[in-house]
Amino acid sequence: ELAQTLIDDTRDLLDTELTAMAGESYERAYGAMVCVQMLAELEEVIQYKLIPERQETIKQMWWDRLLGGQRLVEDWQRILQVHSLVVNPANDVRTWLKFASLCRKSGSLKLSEKTLVMLLRYDPSEFPEHALQHSEPDISFAYTKHMWMAGQRKRAYDQLNSLVADMSAEKNFETEEKDENRRLLARCYMKLGQWQNQLQGLNEQSIRGILACYEKATKHDSNWYKAWHLWAYMNFEVVQNQKQQEDLQKNPGGDKEKCMIKQYAVPAVEGFFRSINLSQGNSLQDTLRLLTLWFDYGQYPKVFDALVEGMRMIEINTWLQVIPQLIARIDTPRNLVGELIHQLLNDIGKCHPQALVYPLTVASNSASSARRQAAHKILGSMGEHSSTLVNQAIM
Repeated sequence: ELAQTLIDDTRDLLDTELTAMAGESYERAYGAMVCVQMLAELEEVIQYKLIPERQETIKQMWWDRLLGGQRLVEDWQRILQVHSLVVNPANDVRTWLKFASLCRKSGSLKLSEKTLVMLLRYDPSEFPEHALQHSEPDISFAYTKHMWMAGQRKRAYDQLNSLVADMSAEKNFETEEKDENRRLLARCYMKLGQWQNQLQGLNEQSIRGILACYEKATKHDSNWYKAWHLWAYMNFEVVQNQKQQEDLQKNPGGDKEKCMIKQYAVPAVEGFFRSINLSQGNSLQDTLRLLTLWFDYGQYPKVFDALVEGMRMIEINTWLQVIPQLIARIDTPRNLVGELIHQLLNDIGKCHPQALVYPLTVASNSASSARRQAAHKILGSMGEHSSTLVNQAIM
C-alpha cells in the first residue's frame, strides 16, 4: 500500500511536467514518458509479486514495451532495473542479451561486457587461454560479438568456431528448444562467414569456407532472408570476379566458365529467388543482380532451368520495378534468354497491362528491326486480353 501511495504521488508530480512538454514536442516529452512507463511497471511489479499466474503475461508485456520504445541505453538500463526487482536476469536472458547488443552497437562496450559477464556468471577475460563455456550458447555467441567489437577479432573468430563445432555435434534437433538452437546455429554460421571474409578477404581458399558457412546458415534456418541473401550475394561476387578475369584474358566460354556456372552462378540464381521471396522490404538490388546473372548466363541450360523454377516462387509484382531492364533486352540474340524475357513480359502483361503498354509502344517504333518485331510480338499477345488499351497506345 505504501508503494502504491508513493507511485500515485510521483505520478501527480509528473503530470504537470508531462503536459507542458507534450505541448512542445514528442522529443521533449519522451524522457517524462519513460518515467511514466517506469511508474506503470512498478505497479506491475506489485501485481507480479501478488498474482503468480500473471507473471508470464507481465514479462511478455514488458518485452513488447521495450521493443516499441526508442533504443536508448540509459532508458533501457533504468527500465531493466525496475524489472530486476522481481525477475532475476538469469530468468530473463532474452531481454538482457538485447540490452547487451544495444550497448555494443551504441559503443558502450564496458556496459555490454558487464552485462554479459553477469549472464555468464564468470569473466572470460580472466581465462584468455580457455574456450568459452557453451552451456548457454546464446550468451556465448553474444560474448564473441562483444569481443569482435572490442578489437579481439582473431580470438572472437576462434571462440565462435569452437562454439559452432560444439553446437553442430548435437545431432538431434527435434524439440522446440532444439529449433531455437537451429536458428541460433544459423546465426552463428552467418557471423562466422562474415568474420572469415573480413579477416581473410576473398581468395580461392577462403571463398569455399565462407560459402560453406552461409550455406549451412540457410540449411539451419531455411526461412531466414539474411542467410539466403548473403549466400546468393557471395556466389554472385565470385561469378563477377571470375567474369572480369576472363574478360581480361579474352577467354570467355571456356571450361573454367562452365565450371564456374555450375558451382556459383546456379546457386546465386537459386539464392536470389529465395531471398526475394523472403524479403519483407525492397528487393530491388537482389532483383537487379538476378537480372545480371540471367542476361549473362541465361543461355546455359542449368541457369535457364534455375530461372524457370525460381519464377514460380516469387510474385509477379516483383518484376514491375525492373520493367525497363527487361524491355531493354527483348531483342537479345540469345534464344533462351529472349524466350524467358518474352514469357515473363507476357505474364506481366496479363496482370498489369498498363505497366507495359507504353514502354512496348516506344520499343515498337525503334530503329532496330529486331527490337520492333519483338515489341510487336508481345503487344500482339497483349492485344488478346487488353485490346482496347493496346489500340489506344498504338494510335
